Amino acid sequence: MKWFLSAFLGAAFVSAATVTVPPHGNVPVPPVAPADPGPVGPNVPPPSSNPPPGPRSPNPAPPAQPTGAGSPSVGAPKAPGTGGAGGSGGAGTATPQPSSQDIADWRVWWTFHRDEFLDLKDALDRGNALTTGEDELLGGTSAGGAQRPDPRKLHDVVVPALLAALRGERNPDVLTSCMMALAKLGRGPCPADAAAIETALRPFLADPVQEVAETAALALGLNAAPSSAMLLVGLAGDDERGRALVQQTEVPTRTRAFACYGLGLLGARANADVRRFVVHHLVQTFEKDKAATRDVRTAVLVAMSQLEIAPSARGDATYAPSSSLESDLAWLLGIWRDPQQSELVRVHAATTAARLAPGAPAAAALPWKGALCDALEPTATVPGILRQGAALALGACCDNDDDEADARARALLQRAVRDGDGLTRRFAAISLARVGARDGKGAHTSENLRATRTFLLGEFEGASSTLRPWLALALGTCEALRLRSGADASTEVQAALVKALAQRKSPGDAGALCLAAALTRAPEARDSIVEWTVGNQESEARPYAALALGLLGWDGGVLPLRKAVLDAKNRPLLLREASIALGLLGSNEVVPTLVRSLAESESLPWQSAIAGALSYVGDARAIDPLLALLEKGKRPDRMRSFAAAALGGVCDRERIPWNAPIGFTVHYAVPPATLYEPSSGTGILDLF
Repeated sequence: MKWFLSAFLGAAFVSAATVTVPPHGNVPVPPVAPADPGPVGPNVPPPSSNPPPGPRSPNPAPPAQPTGAGSPSVGAPKAPGTGGAGGSGGAGTATPQPSSQDIADWRVWWTFHRDEFLDLKDALDRGNALTTGEDELLGGTSAGGAQRPDPRKLHDVVVPALLAALRGERNPDVLTSCMMALAKLGRGPCPADAAAIETALRPFLADPVQEVAETAALALGLNAAPSSAMLLVGLAGDDERGRALVQQTEVPTRTRAFACYGLGLLGARANADVRRFVVHHLVQTFEKDKAATRDVRTAVLVAMSQLEIAPSARGDATYAPSSSLESDLAWLLGIWRDPQQSELVRVHAATTAARLAPGAPAAAALPWKGALCDALEPTATVPGILRQGAALALGACCDNDDDEADARARALLQRAVRDGDGLTRRFAAISLARVGARDGKGAHTSENLRATRTFLLGEFEGASSTLRPWLALALGTCEALRLRSGADASTEVQAALVKALAQRKSPGDAGALCLAAALTRAPEARDSIVEWTVGNQESEARPYAALALGLLGWDGGVLPLRKAVLDAKNRPLLLREASIALGLLGSNEVVPTLVRSLAESESLPWQSAIAGALSYVGDARAIDPLLALLEKGKRPDRMRSFAAAALGGVCDRERIPWNAPIGFTVHYAVPPATLYEPSSGTGILDLF
C-alpha cells in the first residue's frame, strides 16, 4: 500500500534465474522470460464516475491533500488513465513545482532518515527484557518478544486471502493496498508465491485507473520474481511488449517511471547477472527517453542507486555502464557534467554515484569526489540545486582520514555550513557529521573526528533558531553512527545537547533536540524527554519526544509512552510514534489494542495512524483480525484497504520499509511527482 507522508502532522506542522552476460559490456542476455502473457487487461467493467472517497493515510510530513498510486485517497479520484502530474522541469528547465511545505524544515529530513536509526524489527524480535520494574505494572505483557508470523500460515492463508481480494474488486484503494501487501510477501517470507503473485498483478497494468496501473508496475518490482524483469523493461522502455501490457499505443509516463523504480527494487534482490541486465536496460531507457517531463530519467538514476555491480577485473571504465562499477560511475559522471541535461536530473546522478562509490576502486571514486568538491567551491558557477546535491553526496562517499580528497571535502563542507545557501548549509552539516563518523585509513582519524565534533559544537552554540535543529541532528547522527560501529559516544556532545534541551522552550527546537540527545544515548536527557512526552499535552514536539524515549533504549520510558498512547486521541502522529517507541523497548502489548481500535474507529486519520503503527509493530496476533476486516461486504472499503496495508506491514520482516533506502541520500527538494510530491502524495517516497 502506498502511504502518504503528507497528512500526518495537520495543524502540528503547519533465488533468481541465471543470466549470462558477455564480457566487455555487450548486451546482456535477459532473464528467463515468462510465456506469452495472453490477455493482459482485467475483465471488469470500468469504475463508476463517482466511487466513494477513500481514506487519507497520515504519515510524518507536512500537510497536503494526497491522492496517489497505491494509497487510500481523499476526495474525488483521478480520472481513468490520467494519473497524477508528470512533474515539472523537463530537460533544460530548472523551475521546481510549488509546494505548501517548508522543504528546509528538519522534520522533512527526519521523515526520510528515521528508519536508518530505528532497528525496530530487531528490537521486536529480541523482546528486550524490562529491568526497572515496569514489567510488573504492565502485567508482564511486554516481555518475550514479538510473535513472528508463521511462514506456513502466510503461504496457506494470507496470500490466498489477498489474492482473493483482488478478484472482482474495483475500489482502487483496496486494489492497490492488496497489491503492495502481496508484493511484500513475495519479496520476503513467501518467495515460493512470487510467481503466482506476478500472474495476479500483471493484468492490472492495463487497468483504466492510472493509480492502479502504476501500482501494479511498482508491485511487480517489489515482488522481485526474476521473470518480471522483462515485463518491467518493456514498460520502462515503452516498447511493443510494454504497450501490449498496458493495452495502449504508448506506455504512460508515470507507469514508465514506476516500472523503472520497480526494476531497481527487483535488481536489488537479484543475483549479479540480473543486476547487470537491469542496469543495461535502465541506461538504454535513460538515453532513449524523449518525454517532456523528467520523471523517467530521474527514476532511472534513482533506481540505479540500489544496484551495485562488481568492479572491473581490468580496472578500467571504457565499456558499457553494465559491464562494471567503474563504467557505471563514469557514465553517471557524464550525466553530472552534461549541461544539456536539466540540473534537476543531473543532481540525482550525484547522489546515486555517492551511494555506489564506496564499493569502487579509488581510481573510480576519486573523479567523483573531485567533481563534487568542485561544485562546492565558493568560486564555482553552478546552480544552487547542484551545490545542494554535492553537499548531500559528499556525506555518503567521504571519510575522516588524511587523503587529500577527503580532507578537501571536510573543509568545503565546513565552509558550506557557514556560508552556503539555506538548504546547502543544512545538508552540509549532516554530511560533515557522516564524514566525521566514518573512519578511513591512517594515523589521524581520531584527531580529524575531534576536529569535526569541535566545529559542529561551535556552530551549534551560536546557531540561529532555524539552523540549530539541523546542527543538533548532525551531532546526534555522528554519535549514532559511531555507536553503531562499536565506538563510544562523545560525552561532550551529549552534555551540550542535554544542556540545550533543558533550556529550550520552543516545541519546534525541542523535537529535534530530543531526537538528537536520544541518538547519542545520553542518559541525562531522560527527564527532559519525558517532560516533552507527557507534560506538554498540545505540543507538536510530543511525537518526536515519544520516539526519542524509544531510541534511548531506556526501560523507564515504557510508562510515559503508555500514557502518551492513552493521550493520543485525535493525535495520530503521537499514536504511531509512541507505539513504535514501545516496540523499540521490546514492549508489544499495544498490538491487540491497535487491532481492536482499527475495527472500532470511524475517523480516517485515526484509522490510518493505527494501520501505520501496526505496519511497524504488529505481529502474528494481528493477522486473523486484519483478515476478518479485509472480507468484502462486511466493512467499508476504506477500512478494508487499511487492513490490507497493515497486513503487508505485519507480514513484512524486512529490517526497514522497502522504500527507505531510496530516501536516505536522494535530493528530495525538487523531485518529479513520481518520486516525491507532498502536495498530492503521488511519489514513491510518499508511500509506505
